[in-house]
Amino acid sequence: MKLERTGSDLVDEVCFSRSPITVCRRHCVAETTSRRAVNLVCLPRHDPLARQLLEKYHKGQTLLTDQILSLQSSRVVTKEVDVADKCVSEF
Repeated sequence: MKLERTGSDLVDEVCFSRSPITVCRRHCVAETTSRRAVNLVCLPRHDPLARQLLEKYHKGQTLLTDQILSLQSSRVVTKEVDVADKCVSEF
């Protein structure tokens, strides 16, 4: 899942893609990217579920699609984002 941050400089909400997309991990960079429309589910940054999902994301754990899709009452937006087509080591 891709993480997107929206809102003011204090980041009022955090958004997660509703379907899996390629994200380059630490010490990797995108060799090529494609611009795609991605459906995002947004939660207030201080929401307990948002914090739980952020913690998993920062630990490198895979966020399960069903966890994201279960967020029916959350705000859903579509945003154009650059998605990595292929990730390579930055070294």
